[in-house]
Amino acid sequence: MRLLIAMSISLALILAGCGSSGGSGSGGSGGTSSVFVPGRWTLTVDGPLGFSPIEFDMNLTQSGSTISSDSDNTVDNSSPCGGMHVDSSTGTVSGDQFQLLLTINSETVTLNGTLSPDGKSVGIESSHFTSKSGGPCFNGVSGGFSANFIPPFTGFFTGTIQVNPVLGAPSVTAMFTQGANFSLSGSMMVTNDPCFSSLATSPSKPGISIGSLSSFEMTDGVNVIDVTGRTLTGGAIIGLEFDASFTVIAGCTEEVNGELTLDPTGQAAVAMASASTHKSAAFVINPALLERLKEISASRHDHHSEQ
Repeated sequence: MRLLIAMSISLALILAGCGSSGGSGSGGSGGTSSVFVPGRWTLTVDGPLGFSPIEFDMNLTQSGSTISSDSDNTVDNSSPCGGMHVDSSTGTVSGDQFQLLLTINSETVTLNGTLSPDGKSVGIESSHFTSKSGGPCFNGVSGGFSANFIPPFTGFFTGTIQVNPVLGAPSVTAMFTQGANFSLSGSMMVTNDPCFSSLATSPSKPGISIGSLSSFEMTDGVNVIDVTGRTLTGGAIIGLEFDASFTVIAGCTEEVNGELTLDPTGQAAVAMASASTHKSAAFVINPALLERLKEISASRHDHHSEQ
């Protein structure tokens, strides 16, 4: 009799466990374990009718369940909607649920989506944005969006530069550190270039990263180059390639401008294999994004010099 009772209790516990397991799996976000990863993010929304998709690059910080980026950490390329904007964002994350309210001048856009299991992306198939009618840009438009986390611009890199007057592609090794306020410092060694071989950022003029975009100046004491590019996120072949354009703004007259491609150490073979898919930064980055990024960078440098 005791054996029969024990077997009945065991069976009841097994059935109860099966029932609770099934319930949590059917509860949507309640059964997920996504944890939002703060930092550099790039976000693309469907543009208003007749406009191309609009890109927002931002540095999202987190306090509890609240996420946000201020106007010094957000840029957009929505120039067709009335010129450059002073953007900011605020929102919440809970489990795998992502919500963000973008402020673009006097207009707001509300975005809702589901985070990936690693907390680093929101797919267009699981997202939706809405806007209020009467705004100068979106004016009631709704649609989907995608968002991706961009790893910190920190570590050792290898790559090449391409300059029209220089035959071949001089090789590059570099080291960068992304600061707590998304500032950039680093150094770069260049082989087989007639103008420079060793360059570094100035402590008094650090670079800046916002979302997928990074901008910095490097010098060897005589030559100064201005570099602006983006970390590409599309496709396993390209990986985390940093694709940039640079301009010689002081020093060497043999070179005027060119392109810089960097990959984290260990991805050099991948970078070489993907040479045919390399994209010129001049076509990748919208001029409106560059303009806003430079404005913010100049503002930070002015503030730094006043301290």
